[in-house]
This record gives sequence, C-alpha cells and structure tokens, in this order.
Amino acid sequence: MFKELKQIQKQIKKDRQIRAVIISAEGNNFCSGIDVKEVLPSKKLVLKLLWKWLPGNANLAQQIVYGWQTIPVPVIAAIEGVCWGAGLQLALGCDYRICNQNAS
Repeated sequence: MFKELKQIQKQIKKDRQIRAVIISAEGNNFCSGIDVKEVLPSKKLVLKLLWKWLPGNANLAQQIVYGWQTIPVPVIAAIEGVCWGAGLQLALGCDYRICNQNAS
C-alpha cells in the first residue's frame, strides 16, 4: 500500500487538472493502521517500510506522510470511524482533516 500511495502522489503532482485531493475510507473506518500480522513475519517487509539510508532521511512510511505536503493543491483527510496508528500518521500529513462525529 505504501508503494502504491507513493506512486499515486507522483501522478497527482503531474496532473495540473487536479484542484484538491480527498483521502477517505472505502468502508466505515478511515484506517486502523498497519496490519502487523502481515508485516512482522517478514523482516524484509519491515526493513522496506522502516529503513533509512542515512540519519535524517525519511523511511517509506514517513515519505508518504511528507509526500502529501509536496502536492501543490489542498489535501483533505475525510475521517470516519477508526483512524489509528499509521492511519493517523497518514491523516496528519494532510493539509486538512475533517472528522465525522464517530471518528476515533
């Protein structure tokens, strides 16, 4: 998912027709975070996600969060339901966060 988000950010930056970006859930929850059961058994996946080449550089997860700040249009997180862990990190990278009353 992180690799896909990074690619989407690149595409959005190139498209001058886009006036705003809205990130929302496909279901009833924005994002419950990283699926630990999927990532932890594979040391390679953990390294790909969290590895930094040099101190001060961002790892892949951080690059996604910072990536929203490099997009030249407003980025809005439409949050409903659960927004925890990496989901909250993703939302905090956006310019605006709009929450439903059921958001946690």
